[in-house]
Amino acid sequence: MINYSILTACVCSALSLTVSAVSPTFKKESLEVKPSMFSNLGDTFTVPDGLALDAQNNIVLSVPNYIDYKKVGGSKIVTLDAKGNIIDSFNDLPPSKVTGMVHPMGIGFGPDGHLYIADNQYFSNTDHQSRVLRLRYKNGKPTQCEVVIEGTELSNAVRWQGDYLYLSDTVITLEGKKNQSGVYRFHINELKGAPLKVDKKKHLLVTYTGETGFGADGVTFDKAGNMYCGLFGDGQVFKTSFHKDGSVQKTTRIINDPAFECCDGIICDKETNKIYLTNSAMNSVWIYDITSNSMQRLWQNADDTGETGLLDQPCEPIIRGEELLIVNFDMTFPGLMNRENDEVNHISKFQIK
Repeated sequence: MINYSILTACVCSALSLTVSAVSPTFKKESLEVKPSMFSNLGDTFTVPDGLALDAQNNIVLSVPNYIDYKKVGGSKIVTLDAKGNIIDSFNDLPPSKVTGMVHPMGIGFGPDGHLYIADNQYFSNTDHQSRVLRLRYKNGKPTQCEVVIEGTELSNAVRWQGDYLYLSDTVITLEGKKNQSGVYRFHINELKGAPLKVDKKKHLLVTYTGETGFGADGVTFDKAGNMYCGLFGDGQVFKTSFHKDGSVQKTTRIINDPAFECCDGIICDKETNKIYLTNSAMNSVWIYDITSNSMQRLWQNADDTGETGLLDQPCEPIIRGEELLIVNFDMTFPGLMNRENDEVNHISKFQIK
């Protein structure tokens, strides 16, 4: 077991340690692997976001429903089968006592078989009201949900690596510093009993300085156990390597190019050693090849309603077999190509193998 007192010292000393690697070769011509429709979710599942695979290899989707929150019955955790059909919807997520709402973003199954959910309260209250929830599963079905972590600002991505939960926080307030974000780490043994209060000195693994106020978003791990995190506001991508005891060895900025100006979700295909990254600003998906240190666009399309499965503000990617699935967030923000919240809410599909 990792000694937390040692980790605290290691984490604090590594927070500002960021170096730049050799920039990847950018292949700016698109591969033009056109996406198709995987699932049209209908009009009661607005602004879908996070993806995970359950023990039966079904697709689990978080739906924060920022648009028409009350009209569509609040937020949901939805399960879909291999053909994109909705087979279950869990609607009993615990609302915040402060805002009265709950907005599930990134999700991931822990080693205990339960689903951990980043609850983003930032759009309702910016004062450290975001949380992490645990949706308990029994016999493959969600049963009840509880709060396990409190005190983050803009909870976003959830990733498990071994017995550790990694949580990106897109906005982190640090005295005397601007445009800060980062990734927290929590051991599963800390998530028992009463909700855990975030301690930046103990849990904040690494911080990033971005060019805008919105930073750390997608998180993934490669087959060697290195962590990658992309910044939403400017497309910077960072790689963090670890010592054998789990402490941070170094954090390296590996991507910082105007051709890739926004990074939302990321997922590593450990079979091919390639990372798939979504650019929400420009309706595109990119591939970073770890082995060759090269970056190539998989697909890009203009502003679209998504009716045929084209990208419409792509966010979370996931790999299921030979398919790359991409959730389309479809909620307008300044500076993004997406100009309208369309009636179509969907998941796109790419055949990648």
